[in-house]
Amino acid sequence: TIEVDAGATGTGEGAIGATRDLSLLRIGDGSTFNAESTLKVKKIEFMANDSILNQTGNLTITGETTGNGIVNIKGAVTLTGILGQDASVSGGAHVLTKLALDGGSLTMAASSEIYASAIEIGGHTLDASLGDAIIGDVKFTGGGALKLENKTLTGDVDFAGKAATLEINGGTITGDVDSTSSANGTIKLGAAGATITGSMGASYGSTINFQNIDTTLSIGGASVKIAGTTNDNGKGTISLTKAGAIGFSGNLGAVLTPISSFKWGDGAARALTLGDANIYAASINGQDA
Repeated sequence: TIEVDAGATGTGEGAIGATRDLSLLRIGDGSTFNAESTLKVKKIEFMANDSILNQTGNLTITGETTGNGIVNIKGAVTLTGILGQDASVSGGAHVLTKLALDGGSLTMAASSEIYASAIEIGGHTLDASLGDAIIGDVKFTGGGALKLENKTLTGDVDFAGKAATLEINGGTITGDVDSTSSANGTIKLGAAGATITGSMGASYGSTINFQNIDTTLSIGGASVKIAGTTNDNGKGTISLTKAGAIGFSGNLGAVLTPISSFKWGDGAARALTLGDANIYAASINGQDA
């Protein structure tokens, strides 16, 4: 067991749990533990919202995480296991206050899970392609990336005016996607496309990169704003799927490089209201589901 007393700082300079799992890492109120190498532990116990784990090496959790602390990723880290707990199970008692990629990247290994109120991505990459679950609102604080491969992010995404990338291939965002403060950010689509269940661009729009693939972005919200599209060249579909009235503004395709299709409608009401919009597509239509 490693226990960091309230207000104190502890540091693990070498590998922890390499031959036998550490049974417990308890981080006290206002305390910080710096794991400068690999950490393999059965249980991490955050005693307060401001209990901090700074992780530089790979992190393996063979048991559980309790409490609402903060995890800062400082190096190239692979997560194995479950970080935080599902709020639907714990009632929110054991959801991380924040997971921040603060100077490092994070790769989720197979069957790994993340449960955090806030996920901040700076200039590095959070690769959730192999993970089982990632729940939390994502905000970019730098030009980093979030990768989803046939996975679901439960939460909102805010590019926050940063030149960041949301790379999705068959993934789903069950929330809204926006760029507060200014138009920025790119959604890069793979062949399997992507789904956003909520609105897009409530504050400012982002760019859709179709990668010259005939793929589809489905958006389920009532308000959609897209800054523009790239690498379309007659490829790519934007599908607005909300059953009720939909408002759209932004730019799709160009005169010489239209997208493949722009369509809307899912259910009885299919009214589409265009704001400041420029749409160039080989096919434009409203449709039933």
